[in-house]
Amino acid sequence: MHMVFNSDWLLSQIRGTANMIGKVFKLENIQIDLGMTEDEEGRLVNGNDYLNQLVIDEKFDLAIAFINHQIKRLSPYQYQYLVDVFTETLKALDPESKDRNDLDAEKIERIHDNLKQFKW
Repeated sequence: MHMVFNSDWLLSQIRGTANMIGKVFKLENIQIDLGMTEDEEGRLVNGNDYLNQLVIDEKFDLAIAFINHQIKRLSPYQYQYLVDVFTETLKALDPESKDRNDLDAEKIERIHDNLKQFKW
């Protein structure tokens, strides 16, 4: 059996995955402490790790809800920055992830705008 790889396609997949992982884990490195939170099973976990895991698991509704709750505990600058990093992370997802989650550019922009609204 002979396998032929399209090296451009393979490189773009690797690059896309590396970019996504880089951006996702950037959430950990933004020096914003997201505190401790309860995960879906009720365990107390690090908020930064929790948000990263939600993105990796493509649980974007839960990630959006978690970010929304941060508005009460972060400074406006920190919150805006977190929203921007999250939005960039969504934009950087591979096309398959975007399709699976029905995330086109317009929907990502709506998510961004909704998160930027101050809801107390």
